Amino acid sequence: MVPGLTSKPQTGHLVRDYVELTKPRITWLILMSTAIGYFFGLPRSAGWRALLGTIHLVSLVHTIVGTSLMASGTAALNQWYERDADSRMRRTARRPLPAGRLSAERARADATGKARDAQLANERAQEQKEQADALRLAAEQREARLALDRGHELCRWGAVPKGL
Repeated sequence: MVPGLTSKPQTGHLVRDYVELTKPRITWLILMSTAIGYFFGLPRSAGWRALLGTIHLVSLVHTIVGTSLMASGTAALNQWYERDADSRMRRTARRPLPAGRLSAERARADATGKARDAQLANERAQEQKEQADALRLAAEQREARLALDRGHELCRWGAVPKGL
């Protein structure tokens, strides 16, 4: 511990200390990269309105929340792991763990809890995407069946088999 720093956590600063563990500026950069990657992964669209129609909002929110939890949990685990080295460096000695404002056990529990919650959020995002893909496929199959029932000209030419 650094001389002159208190080891007792002050109630008003407890939340700030937990937030500091998550490295919010780095987490923000990771979230921006995730959102940009999500939009680059969308199917090509003719215009903005069509592009906005391809966004599955629930999946996007779960992806952002899961990434946020994973990035902040990883940052907190890193600070937990580096707490002894951080206590010896002037630049990092005032962080919550080396300064003694948070216990190592509570910080580790918080970090691993965030990682677990991130895994659940990302699994939920994957489930949402799979459900959306299944609904989209069902709609496409329904349209194909309707085309067959109406005797669409592609069906008359043999381009779409009648048994589809």
